[in-house]
Amino acid sequence: ATTASNIPAFRGRTVLMDAVIGKSLPLIRKLLEAGVDPLARDGGGRTAFDTADAQGKRFAAQFRKLVPDNRELSPHDAARA
Repeated sequence: ATTASNIPAFRGRTVLMDAVIGKSLPLIRKLLEAGVDPLARDGGGRTAFDTADAQGKRFAAQFRKLVPDNRELSPHDAARA
């Protein structure tokens, strides 16, 4: 189901992507717990995983730890996870 949090906003980014750019782990956790889709894509086809990768390896690893284990990744994202 599409929620308002998954709808691309500024520059096509989702709220989760903006939280990732801000490196706000508490907000990221809350958004994921609320069901925001980390695989939602922006206008350029990027996901929150791509956004996290752009923030550096350490942060990307922290982000991935917050994503629920049962979250199915696309083959593109799974190969990089």
